[in-house]
Amino acid sequence: MAHGERTRTGMILSCCQRLLLTALTTLLLVSFHPVSALSQAFESRAPRAFLYDVNSRTVLYAQRAEERFAPSSMAKMITASVVFDQLSEGILDRDTLFTISEDAWRRGGAPSGRTAMFAELGSSVAVEDLLRGLIIMAGNDAAIALAEGVAGTESEFAGLMNARADALGATGSAFTNATGEAEPGMHTTVRDLVIIADRLIAQHPDGYAIFGQPEFTWNDIFQRNRNPIYGQIEGVDGLFAGFSEEAGYSVIGSVVRDGRRVVFALSGVDTPEGRVDEARRLVRYAFEDFRTVRVAEPGEPIASARTHGGSSREVGLMAAEGALELLLPSDGVERVRARIIYDSPVPAPIAQGDEIGRLLVERDGTIIQETPLVAAEDVETGTLVQRARDGFMELVFGWLPPISFAGSL
Repeated sequence: MAHGERTRTGMILSCCQRLLLTALTTLLLVSFHPVSALSQAFESRAPRAFLYDVNSRTVLYAQRAEERFAPSSMAKMITASVVFDQLSEGILDRDTLFTISEDAWRRGGAPSGRTAMFAELGSSVAVEDLLRGLIIMAGNDAAIALAEGVAGTESEFAGLMNARADALGATGSAFTNATGEAEPGMHTTVRDLVIIADRLIAQHPDGYAIFGQPEFTWNDIFQRNRNPIYGQIEGVDGLFAGFSEEAGYSVIGSVVRDGRRVVFALSGVDTPEGRVDEARRLVRYAFEDFRTVRVAEPGEPIASARTHGGSSREVGLMAAEGALELLLPSDGVERVRARIIYDSPVPAPIAQGDEIGRLLVERDGTIIQETPLVAAEDVETGTLVQRARDGFMELVFGWLPPISFAGSL
């Protein structure tokens, strides 16, 4: 018997009223993929901007988030991500030595006049030190040396960069080299940069710690961390900045305050000072204009879904991990809607912890948060009579009973 997809929705009317749920039929995309810029009082001065709260998995702001532009030096973030992956998989060791080729030295080192760690031609440098040169100094010589050491050539390494980006869901990006040097076909989006940064931080915490180091000395040349917002905004602990004639001044940053992390990317600012100011505005908005509302404690069901052929006619739904918390704007909460979607009815047997559906939170038609919902208890296969009853109900009524929702804000 076919099971039709049922979607349920609710509007947040006030902090004390329940979410009212009614049937819907539209399935939207996940929280990292807004369908339009959020309509809200705050407006970024950067042409392209994306602001994301990591703890609650909430999009706080999006402006032209899918628009492509040249990544410039920010491409080094995916370069670092690929190397971290290889270290985690045991393909590389931090003590592995790579040789500084003439191309790495001439095109990325001292003769280039560009950002460099100033590794000497023909020298052997450990992966650990090359990573520091790449991340702290934004060294192009370090990026090329890592690419050649890992994949043989920089072009082959670019294939690994693209594969990594695709695996993360950063599908609006394409990389042709490890440094971010402008080339045809090289592009990214602010949304993709945030995705890459978020996964790098989560999957490689030890490697990510390098981003927070204030300085590095190599070949007797002392250099401070080249991230322009490092030390300028409270709680910044990474990542990269970039500039190109086409895209202007850009930055991808991460800020932690009181255990809460936000990641943001902006692009298209006219001046380096304006880039820092706009980053500061985004961070202030993230930490001052939102509040956290706990909807349910860990393990507490927030709704129940109808079952088919089970010993119970309903199964409770709860957040997959921990408490269910929503990050809501201090103003304009009346424009926030929440809805639960799941395939209705849910066929038995059902094991506790099975993923059943999702809670989607929307603001002005854009999904800003998504929470997986799982079964709160086991539901065994029902008796012959119970299964026959459910089959009859589906045949006659098409399974349109309302879903019950236990949460309130």
